[in-house]
Amino acid sequence: MRAAYVLTAIVCTLFGLAVYWHFLPGEDTFLWSGRVRSTFKDPNVFGPFLVLPALFLIGDMVTRRIQLWKIGAALILLAGVLFSFSRGAWVNFAVSVGTLLVLIFLTAPTAGARMRPIILAIVSAFGLAFLLVALLSIESVRTMLLERAQLTQSYDVGDGGRFELQKIALGMILDRPFGLGPFEFSRIYGGTQQHNVYLQAFLVYGWAGGISYIMLIVSTLFVGFRNALMRTPWQLYLIAAYATFVGIVGESFIIDSDHWRHFFLILGMIWGLSAANSRLREQSWTAAGGARHWVTT
Repeated sequence: MRAAYVLTAIVCTLFGLAVYWHFLPGEDTFLWSGRVRSTFKDPNVFGPFLVLPALFLIGDMVTRRIQLWKIGAALILLAGVLFSFSRGAWVNFAVSVGTLLVLIFLTAPTAGARMRPIILAIVSAFGLAFLLVALLSIESVRTMLLERAQLTQSYDVGDGGRFELQKIALGMILDRPFGLGPFEFSRIYGGTQQHNVYLQAFLVYGWAGGISYIMLIVSTLFVGFRNALMRTPWQLYLIAAYATFVGIVGESFIIDSDHWRHFFLILGMIWGLSAANSRLREQSWTAAGGARHWVTT
């Protein structure tokens, strides 16, 4: 599953970048206002989709071997995140990579292994800064980066802006304990959304549904963190999935992420690998108990 996800992400990214740099036709279909969206609905879905496969590669290089193909693949995915020009994807990636490195540091078996993520993070930061400076020398890229790097855009503030709609949504949640139903908020406010998945859960499903969604997020954060610290053959996969989930949880305050297919894939990975951890613990306890019984008798 990991190999398929990484390969799919690389192919989609290469395709989107080829269209962006005019090596392939299809700007009207595979770009969105000058931003790469490849085969996805919009850049704000495409960018976050690339975070988990990028973390698979980064985590593998930090804990195991650094190979040229891994560096190349990771750079392709990072280019996809960058040229999606999605501020949410940028923050998502930064938070996810930070969480990944912290968890790898906490679970490292030796002092030398704990130094490895720190050193690689410093070296990578300088390398990425150099590449960013090089990209800023290209006029079209610099213009878009500077425009997207602003904290607020026209659709964030003012009447009908994201933050104004979130205030309205909060008031409607208090007035409508049973919710509005799917797409009703958008219908009432002329096709616009408040872009906050937690408000969205209360607006669509009511208080019961909203509380259930919050419980799902909180329980996944707790269970995932606890199991990510357990040493298993699949620990790195669980750390990567959990770190990506943390990034999505943060980004979801400014975007609706409940329709992202990869979000539910990551949820399934965290709970599935956590269940595998529980089974491994049970087998270890059973084996240890059996050994003690044999010694006693």
